[in-house]
Parts: sequence; structure tokens; C-alpha cells
Amino acid sequence: MNDHTWAVGNWVWAAWDYLGESGIGKTPMAPEGTAAGIGDQDVLPGWSIARTLHHSWGGFGHPYPCSQGNCGDIDLIGRRKPQNHWRAAVAGDSPVEMLVERQTLPGTEQVAVRWGYFDELASGTWDVEPGRPMTVHVYTPGDSVRLLLNGAEVPGGAATPERAMATFTVPYAPGELTAVAGRDGEEIGRTTLGTVGAPAALRLVSDDTDLTTSRDDLAHVLVEVADSHGRLVPDATLEVTFRVEGAGEFAAVGNGNPHNVDSFGQPRRHTWHGQALAILRSAKRPGRVTLTASAPGARPAALTLTVGRQRALSHRGQPWPRPHSGGAASPTPGSAPLVRRTFPAWCRRSVSESPRNCP
Repeated sequence: MNDHTWAVGNWVWAAWDYLGESGIGKTPMAPEGTAAGIGDQDVLPGWSIARTLHHSWGGFGHPYPCSQGNCGDIDLIGRRKPQNHWRAAVAGDSPVEMLVERQTLPGTEQVAVRWGYFDELASGTWDVEPGRPMTVHVYTPGDSVRLLLNGAEVPGGAATPERAMATFTVPYAPGELTAVAGRDGEEIGRTTLGTVGAPAALRLVSDDTDLTTSRDDLAHVLVEVADSHGRLVPDATLEVTFRVEGAGEFAAVGNGNPHNVDSFGQPRRHTWHGQALAILRSAKRPGRVTLTASAPGARPAALTLTVGRQRALSHRGQPWPRPHSGGAASPTPGSAPLVRRTFPAWCRRSVSESPRNCP
């Protein structure tokens, strides 16, 4: 896209994760050296080797309990996945992104093939002994990257990204890991991953502050696990129980775990990467609806939304859409009704910063 003026973008399978084709986006754990032996997967023999490896790990039907394709840039509840961080760098939407691979068994390595990608997190908190080698990927449109571990430059100096990615092996140490990206000798951006504390509290974030009495009106509420300083605990797994009171009801729940087969209709869910999603539906009467989330060992959280009467209908019998806080223009009488696209609040923030961060 950067080399050809006629290229306006690319097509990706898939933008948003989905149920079915279980595990086509899985990450094979292969013997060390496999990735180097594959080479370029776009041409032979790399294409054939990658295809064989993908099929040996379940192909289009990874065993139960895997239930999602797990190949999207966005997970089932609207959170960015690792490949979306890389894509943001390729498109020039972000100057630098950094993620750390999960550990594999001794003598093995992660290999990103076909529709899959690396199993990694934007996290500086890992349950490994200090000094354990960790694979770090830095994504940037720049031409150089260097790492600072607790203020000291990581041995080996700056790396030159290939296809917008630079890979480092870093001995794990609690504290802060900072990636500094540059272009033509000038810094273009930096990002830091820090070590956080143990789970201490839950936090609720809704995509709406109010609802109407229309049964089609929903609030998507993100629940996050935070430490005592309010920082997201990026790999916390807590079972969260939800309770709804007032002018509304529980509609559904979910997380981004491709192996989670719990019911979407029960008011409880384990967090995945420290997060889960609850969906509320308003009642047919005005009032207030309160969602309470609780989990063992964490301070509970509550969120209250106002439920008002339905909006007046347009000449076509459709509700006038509420303008977003961003200041969307009101519809002109006689024109086609606007379509209200409801994205979670965290997704809207990403859109305002980088339109490619959210579908």
C-alpha cells in the first residue's frame, strides 16, 4: 500500500471474530527453527509448508472446546487483537506498538501461518522467573527500533523492522519495557509496558449513558479487572457475576476466549485478558437501570443508566437517532433517516484516534 499510489487499502479475513470454522486462526507451536524454514509464505515452497503445518493443527476444525474462528483483527467483544496492532503500523495509523509472546514449551516456538497470528499481549506482567527469555514484537512504520528495560538499553542496539515488525529476545524483569521507534534518525514514537499488581477491583465502562424504552436499545458494558492503582490486569481470569435492577434486563454476556463455551445467556462470565462484556436491554418503561458486577477477591462495581421514553418518529416511521457526543449533525426533515451505529465507547475513542482501529 505504501509503494503504490493506486492502492487504497486491503481486504482482511476476518475483521471481527465469529463462531464456527473453529480454530482456523490458531497459533501452532512448532519445533524451534520452523518459522525460519518456512520463509515467505506467499510463494512456494513456503506456502505449501505453511499449509501443511496449519492442517496438522486441526485445519478448519480445531477440537472442542475451540468454538471461534479466532482469525479476526477484533475479538468477539470488540477488543483489538495482535494482528490489528501490526496492521495499524503497516497503514501508518500508529507510530509504534509493542506486544510480548506467551511462553511455549522448551524446544518449541510460535509460528504465524495462514489466517493465524502470534499469541501475544500488550503486557509487562508475566508469571515467569526473572531472566527468562521473552520474545517481543515491535510494530512501526519507522526504520529503527530500540528497547529500554527499566531505563537501560537492551543489549544488541537498534533493530531494523521488516514488514513493519522488529523482533527482540529480552530477559524478563519486572518494571518497565519501552520501545522507541525512529525514522531518518528522529524519534517518531514510544510506548511502554509496565508490571501491574494483583487483581483488586472491577471497573465498568458503557457505550451509552442513557437508553430509551425501545426494546432495540442496548448498552454494551465492558468489565475490566484492575489492580489497586486502577491499571488493567492484562491476563486476569476472574469469574464475574452480573446483577441487573430497575428498568432493564440482562441480555447477553461474552468474552474473547476462543475456547470458552459457556452460555451467552447466563449472567456470569470469566474474564479473558482481564475483560468481559455484558449487554443490557432497556425495559418498556422509563426509569433507571443498574448493573452490578462482582467477583471473588475483587471490589465490585456498579453502573446506572437512565431509561427515557422513545424518541419521536421521523416521517418514515423510524426513530430520530441521538447524535453522538462527537457532534453528529441532526437529520434534515424530508431526508433519509440516519443509521445509528452503536460501537462501544472504547471503540469510539479508538476511531477518533485512528479510524482503522475499529471496524
